[in-house]
Amino acid sequence: MDPIYVLPGSMYWIGDVRHVMSDDIFNNVWKYNNYNEGVYNVNNYKFVVVPTICGDDYYEDSEGFIYQVISGHLGLIDIGLCNDATLSQLSKGKLYTFNNPIYITMNNGIIKITSNDFILNIDTNEDEDENDEYLQEEYEYVDNIVADPDYVPENDVSVNESENETESESESSEDYEDFIDDEKTI
Repeated sequence: MDPIYVLPGSMYWIGDVRHVMSDDIFNNVWKYNNYNEGVYNVNNYKFVVVPTICGDDYYEDSEGFIYQVISGHLGLIDIGLCNDATLSQLSKGKLYTFNNPIYITMNNGIIKITSNDFILNIDTNEDEDENDEYLQEEYEYVDNIVADPDYVPENDVSVNESENETESESESSEDYEDFIDDEKTI
């Protein structure tokens, strides 16, 4: 029987949790536990990860949203575990508020997330040819970075002394507020 994971109701981001997971949680919790699937509890905030069948790829859910997977896993992470440095990545997944427990199962490559009448399926058995246009764009971007040893990210953090915060923190907070407006309550 495939595992069933249960999370309490809360606001969760659904996607590849590596996009929004802080380096501290990644290194000291998930990596420390050998990237195992399951439910993790960090300061009373929870996240769950389950592996995809085809590893890193792009996967479409039953609502038509496409997730970029870079860690070979998809999951749910309590928004309380996201920080300003990771908030800019929220658009790579979906944000939901669940008022009831959430059940996560994996059967034959299909991740199923349910809570009361809410059902979301993510098929990780996707045919690679189906997502070639997304993969090509991603590999071109990655190749440009790898090919250029002098690459400097456009979003360098610079300190704005008058407001005593970095520009990236301010932009991340605005991105988060815009993203919260798109959040769904279940």
